[in-house]
Amino acid sequence: MRDRPQGDQLIGSGLFALVEALGQGLETDGEVRCLDEGILRSPRDGDIGAVFGIGFPPFRGGPFRYVDTVGVETVVRQLQELNVRHAPRFVAADRLLEMARTHGRFYPAEGKPV
Repeated sequence: MRDRPQGDQLIGSGLFALVEALGQGLETDGEVRCLDEGILRSPRDGDIGAVFGIGFPPFRGGPFRYVDTVGVETVVRQLQELNVRHAPRFVAADRLLEMARTHGRFYPAEGKPV
């Protein structure tokens, strides 16, 4: 019987990367578009709604906090890589593209979150 990979051993695997990118891409991009359209009042509202409403992993803090944690540039790069193979499903929201260009964040880097 073969040992199955555990925890951080999965991080380098293609399956883990795909699942993480798909989940983050679909949820984060959708949340950003909701913020842009005024459906969400703030990133915090989106994070709370995603954790309690659609099951976003609470230890990641919600999609907006997750983008700030991994870096918007990383998120945009992953969405662009997925979009090359699965266009147009993973086109990054304009706000994400602008934030990647300017190194923006949804929450302050220091101090108390909004």
